[in-house]
Amino acid sequence: MGGIFINYRGEDSQTAATLIDRELTARFGEDLVFLDSRSIQAGSDFVVELLRRVRACSVLLVVIGPCWLTLTNAAGKRQIDDPQDWVRREIAEAFILGLRVVPVLTDGATLPAETELPDDIAGLSRRQYVPLRQRRPGLPRRADHRGRPGVSGGGCCRPRAGRPQQDRRHHHRPGRSSPHH
Repeated sequence: MGGIFINYRGEDSQTAATLIDRELTARFGEDLVFLDSRSIQAGSDFVVELLRRVRACSVLLVVIGPCWLTLTNAAGKRQIDDPQDWVRREIAEAFILGLRVVPVLTDGATLPAETELPDDIAGLSRRQYVPLRQRRPGLPRRADHRGRPGVSGGGCCRPRAGRPQQDRRHHHRPGRSSPHH
């Protein structure tokens, strides 16, 4: 097994990504599960490390929350439309390499339609997804409806007036573009 790479957009799904990492690491070990915030050592060149780890994995999990598609950059453009967006770059690299790409839908998110995605990652809309649901003690289990892509909700996560949505996953790198903006 080449390992599992967890791709996520911090402002949208960092908590889910961290929980997925915790469960997979417990099962497969830290060496086979990559989550940037845990796996990249301080002082490492994150660009080199992210691409190296995508290329070394056999599965890329794309953690998609309700705002994954609609989060915008400082210019008010969708982050996913920026060719330098790290979420997009990691997914595109996985497709180029022929890796298994598995969308993991959280918090009621739906799989984006092909027309909503940039061409280099439009194939994401055709991947069998896995819904991630939190279970609370005492509540009945919900039915699991897998594999039916829907159109993602367009009205969520709009930037507040005067403050565009930004991914703060790598906010500690002043003066450098964040890999998941």
